Order: sequence, then structure tokens, then C-alpha cells
Amino acid sequence: MVTQLGSALEDGLQKWGDVVATAGWGQLHVQSIDFETKTGRVIVEDPWELTIYRTDDLANNLPFLCGKLSGIFTHAYGRTMRAKVIDILDVGNWPQAVIDLAPSDATLLSELEELMRRDGFTRQERLQFANRQLRERTQELARANSLLTIARNDADTLRKVAEEANAAKSRLIASMSHELRTPLNAILGFSEIIRDQIFGAGANDRYRDYAEDIYNSGTHLLELIGDLLDLAKV
Repeated sequence: MVTQLGSALEDGLQKWGDVVATAGWGQLHVQSIDFETKTGRVIVEDPWELTIYRTDDLANNLPFLCGKLSGIFTHAYGRTMRAKVIDILDVGNWPQAVIDLAPSDATLLSELEELMRRDGFTRQERLQFANRQLRERTQELARANSLLTIARNDADTLRKVAEEANAAKSRLIASMSHELRTPLNAILGFSEIIRDQIFGAGANDRYRDYAEDIYNSGTHLLELIGDLLDLAKV
């Protein structure tokens, strides 16, 4: 399980990250896990969420992935945890998000109430704010599901193409094995005629013709072997 104690949590979390990376969530790296302080930090390279939504307000980035990590660490630490983006680094062509995990007593309701008290929202404004947040989260989830579906379809297509290519390669190799046997049989047959002097010791002209056939068959065989070696590199 991802949420087993000790190093098993780190190992399980890393394995989980490797799996979800194949769906385009980004490559996850566990930087630290501390059961005494109940904290942690992970780095995610090139998360897909940043391609569809990125804001200068760091804590509002990667809501979907942060929600997943919050749930994992809440279960592992046995108390409410919150994952929050604290930095986004643009390294090369790929952004890297630094996510901190820390204990939190906050809930969605308490955060809304605090925001309302601070900004003096009316009841109608509070309702509008909550509805807007809900719509945004729903849209983000729909976009995430769409990207996951595209990723799965692309993976299925690539797998089918690879299977068809391997099947075609096997058929070609089977066909070429027959092509190899034909000139090889000619080489063996003509060589046997010359060796045993089937037409007598004085039939040099005929033996010379057979030697030419042997040379041509050998050249053809060498070309086929070269083609096979080239195919093996594919």
C-alpha cells in the first residue's frame, strides 16, 4: 500500500508516482517524509495540470494532484494533511512543482468562512463564490478526465502499432528463411557436382559454369544475410 509506515510509504508513494506518470500526471520524486513532524515534500516534473491552468498564486496550482497527495498523507499520518504548491521552477523545457505536505485543521467550509469574514462577503456573495469554486473544480476534473482518456487511447494505439510491426517482422523473417535456403541449396548442390566430378575429369567448361552459379548464389545469399542484419537493428 502507498500509505504503509516508514520507508514503505516512500517506496509505495514513488511506485504510485511512477504509475500515474504514464498517464501524464508528471514524474513524481519524493524529497522528504518525516513521521515525527508529520510533514513531507515531493517534486513533480512536468505535471499536465500546469499545461491547462497555471496561476501566480502558487497555492492554487495543481488542485487535482494536491488533493490526491493530501488524501494519501492524511491516511498515512492519521490526521488531516494538506498538500500545497510552494514553488514552481522552470528547469529546461519542463516546469517542476515543489509540493509541501503539512498538518492542517482547515476544511473547505472553514476556509470559506475565513475568506468571507476577511472580505466582508454578503450571504449572496458567499453563495456565488462557493458556486464559482465548484464550477471551476468540476471543469478542472473534466479536463483531467479528458486528458487521461486521450493518454489511454494513445497508449492503446501505440501498443497495437507495435504488435502489428512485430507480426510483420516475424512474417518477413519466415519468408526470408526460405529465400536463404534456395541459394544455399544451389551452392551445396553445384559444389557436390564439382567435388565428385559427376561429368568426368575433363568437363572443365561445365564445372566452370557451375562455379559461376556457386559464386552468384553466394553473392545473393550474402545480400540476404545483410538484409536480415539490417532488419534485426529495427
